[in-house]
Amino acid sequence: MRLVLSSLIVMAGFLSGQAAAAPEQAPHADIRDSGFVYCVSGQVNTFNPQKTSSGLIVDTLAAQLYDRLLDVDPYTYRL
Repeated sequence: MRLVLSSLIVMAGFLSGQAAAAPEQAPHADIRDSGFVYCVSGQVNTFNPQKTSSGLIVDTLAAQLYDRLLDVDPYTYRL
């Protein structure tokens, strides 16, 4: 009986150590495929580039948003 009890305690400790060592993937890990991840070291007042005149938002977001309005062929310069 002691052997069984000590074996169960050792197995429980081993399994809990494995669970802590290998955490599951984040539940929203696919946000990088279909979403928007923005990291900056500074103060962000708004994510709307229309409401800012300079700063971090205009430098990063405006190019990504407004570059997609028109698709220009780089060889023929046709829209």
